[in-house]
Amino acid sequence: MSLQADYYDGKSARRIPVVLAPLADTVVLSGEGFERSVPLSQVRISERLGSAPRLISFADGAHAEVRDHAGFELWLAAVGHRERPVDLLQRSWIAAGLSMLLVAIAVFVGYLWGLPLMAEKISAHMPDIVVQRMSDHVLDLLDGHVFKDSELPADRQQKISEAFAALAGEQYGEQYVDRPVELLFRASPRLGANALALPDGRIVLLDELVNLADNDEQILAVLGHELGHVRYRHNLHALVQGAAISAVLAWWIGDFSSVIAAAPAAVMQARYSQALESEADAFAASLLKSHGLSPELLAQMLEKLQASANERKVEHAEVSVPAPKVDDKDQRQKPDDNDYWTPYLSTHPATQERIRALREAG
Repeated sequence: MSLQADYYDGKSARRIPVVLAPLADTVVLSGEGFERSVPLSQVRISERLGSAPRLISFADGAHAEVRDHAGFELWLAAVGHRERPVDLLQRSWIAAGLSMLLVAIAVFVGYLWGLPLMAEKISAHMPDIVVQRMSDHVLDLLDGHVFKDSELPADRQQKISEAFAALAGEQYGEQYVDRPVELLFRASPRLGANALALPDGRIVLLDELVNLADNDEQILAVLGHELGHVRYRHNLHALVQGAAISAVLAWWIGDFSSVIAAAPAAVMQARYSQALESEADAFAASLLKSHGLSPELLAQMLEKLQASANERKVEHAEVSVPAPKVDDKDQRQKPDDNDYWTPYLSTHPATQERIRALREAG
């Protein structure tokens, strides 16, 4: 059989109508005043992509375009061309579906296990100067947009700092972490009762949490939990994971500024898994017991934070949303405790399992 094609010499836009002859192991093109013969092994046959023309490309830059796909398949068989397995798979809906499934599984597995493992390895070998500069940048942004100066008296700050230093160890944290720990005081009506750890080990304590606590021991219990996050580098892991995801998105959209811009949010809104929270709780429980304090203190504080969350939710609903009417035919289910939130509980979910575990540890 012969097959119609269009030939381009690669030097001009001139189209030359040609006929492809079915000669084994050879590409033979002939047209008006034109003929070319090349061994099949010296040309490249393009794969099939929908209705796009198939190309026969020559080493000197010339090519021939064929639009008759069915005829081209017969011509390929006649000249002895065997398509690559990957080309055949690309035209198989079953193979395409399986490939998409494998990619989805790979992304899922990579996100759940690969990304945390990568973050752990990177954070463990990250130079201290990089961690410090990253933390300075995050703290500067938070101070400029979220935090306010603490209104706690200087002697109150000193008392809490001294108690925390005694809890963390004589080396001010070096007994439990691989770098000194520093306690910073800030206020933030926007965040409410909160405490958070920066990647370099500094812990920020907000006035609102101090005012919520019944005593300094409850404050120390929360700080012990944050020290657990520092000890196991949970915050740095979360920041590295967030940066990795941002970097992938930045690579996709071409804007790496989002990696830096997302750092403060990653620190404030890092949602630790239940396993990481339990690990930090266990660290705090052990630390408290070693100083003659009960893990019950942290359980009490979590309950107080939960109660405060409920009050904030109700107050917000009363101000902004009218209470829904409820009758016998419309019994609304009471929201679960986790539906209410404060900034601290949004990053440290106070589940009943955690509270129960703390009390059992006591």
